Amino acid sequence: MPYTWSVNSVALAEVLHTALAYWQSGRADKAFELTKGTFLDFMVLGSSPGNFGQLSFYDAFRGELYRDFADPIGMTSRALVEGLFGIVPRGLDNQLLIQPGFPEDWSYASIETPDIKFDYKQNGGTDLFEIVPNILSGSELILRVKARGDKVKSVQVNGKEVEWKLDLNAVNHPEIIVNCGVAQSYKILVDWTGKINSTVQMPKIAALNSSVLLSTNHSTIVEMFDPQMVFTNIQVSDHSVEAAVSSDCELGHRTAFVKLKSGEMTWWEPLHLEVRKSVEIIQGENNKDNLIAFTIRNNSSLDQTYKVTINRSYTTNVKVNKGALSKIVEVTESLVTGRNLVEVAFNGHIESNYITNWNIPTDPKSNFEMVEITSAFNDKVTNIYTPQYFSPRSPYPTQAIPIHGFGDWCTFDEHPNIDDTGLRQSAGENGEIKALNIPFKTVGVSDQENIAFTSQWDNYPEKITVPLSGCGDHLYLLMTGSTHHMQFAMVSAMVEVNYKDGTSEQLQLINPDTWYPIEQDYYHDGFAFNTRGVRPPRLYLKTGKLHLDSYDVLKVNGTNRIDGGAASILDLPLNSEKELDNLTLSTISNDVVIGLMGVTIKRD
Repeated sequence: MPYTWSVNSVALAEVLHTALAYWQSGRADKAFELTKGTFLDFMVLGSSPGNFGQLSFYDAFRGELYRDFADPIGMTSRALVEGLFGIVPRGLDNQLLIQPGFPEDWSYASIETPDIKFDYKQNGGTDLFEIVPNILSGSELILRVKARGDKVKSVQVNGKEVEWKLDLNAVNHPEIIVNCGVAQSYKILVDWTGKINSTVQMPKIAALNSSVLLSTNHSTIVEMFDPQMVFTNIQVSDHSVEAAVSSDCELGHRTAFVKLKSGEMTWWEPLHLEVRKSVEIIQGENNKDNLIAFTIRNNSSLDQTYKVTINRSYTTNVKVNKGALSKIVEVTESLVTGRNLVEVAFNGHIESNYITNWNIPTDPKSNFEMVEITSAFNDKVTNIYTPQYFSPRSPYPTQAIPIHGFGDWCTFDEHPNIDDTGLRQSAGENGEIKALNIPFKTVGVSDQENIAFTSQWDNYPEKITVPLSGCGDHLYLLMTGSTHHMQFAMVSAMVEVNYKDGTSEQLQLINPDTWYPIEQDYYHDGFAFNTRGVRPPRLYLKTGKLHLDSYDVLKVNGTNRIDGGAASILDLPLNSEKELDNLTLSTISNDVVIGLMGVTIKRD
């Protein structure tokens, strides 16, 4: 996000490209599910039988689109030929590799193209392959076969018994490799005995620093490979592995591997694990005018009673069973407009998160101090999308962002209208505006500069610093700038409030969690388009009006804009016991411009 044509799309070609990648990495089960689901989507459930369409009807923006599009035709061919049937010509190596990726319950399959005839059948414990290649004559045929037994009784090629070898890099399932030599046609028989049992039992979710046990009933564990450094204190035995999830492990879905042995077969079995924090504080949706709502998820292996503190003031206790989600916690005391700091204490550790509610009224008795930042202003906000961004750029031909800082390969000549007339009129002679009863100092009706831009573009500094003083319990920011789909889920910029003692508070500006583009809002459906964070209040520049609700963002073949553009109100809770030093705004991502328009401190 924000949406741009051909980026956030449910495209048949992309799904099948993913399926092919699954086949190539040994995940034939997932590859087949994606492929079969895609064929049902387009060819059966779609409006045109047998169609290789560009976009699915699941596409949230365009819906089903186009007939027999070249992209999906090409990728369907590759997915079926190279993936499902595993036919991979390697002309530079004088080889024809065949590595079928059939579902395990398929007992027969065949395909015929101008390049090859391929037929496969099962007969009890025997695999029969009949292959007639019409390409790469004089090249060796290399057959890689998934094992259907833990021992190979024999392998025959055109009536002669041949050697085979184990694929030491096989993932998810044991495989053998047979060099079938050079021939005009091939009849290959592989006889299997025994049975492979590769079941690995382990949790699907684990918390940082928690213990994890995985076990196998039949196959033997030879060793473990942990490329993502998920585990520490690894103890491997014949049928189990005990380990702890590393405190330095990156959160999210992670994969490690164990090498398993069953009979003559060995292979690498992937271990899929979602790593979470020991406790998570999750923003609720029921945020009314007088409360914040959230839940607490206990990812540890023990029942917990947590001490929960709101804004370092109000305290309550919440009991959560192991691996469970608490009931909705609603708090009405010690709240502020915007972000509220929630801290959960357990076992000498504190986990924190911000629960945001912009509907909480601002206390009329609040002591706000507007910080004078006009000396840092270096441009007018209306100049953000003027042709000026010439460097740094690649010296080579590339699909770079247009020189006015907006657009893509389809919309290179689109120029959003940015008009700050309403903002300047609202500020008037005093140069002061109010939003949510929070005052900000700015520039009024004069034509002076009214924003401090930062950027990786040479036009503006990468970082600006504004001096602060005294103490405060909350900081409010009036900001605006650009972001594009290339910055999705990236830290575009950082706001850092530094204390005199050398510590700091940080606000990461991330599209779409905490950073919105000046020219539009994000479309949100909670699925294909998911903003994840809470939409900030938007101050429309052309009217000077504040908007807490979004609007109809998408339309067919286009995206609705905010006429004149908008600024966002962002905030950051402060530690009122520490003396403030300065505020720093740094832009980190390329191609964006991030601007500061106002800073206000809420004093204790």
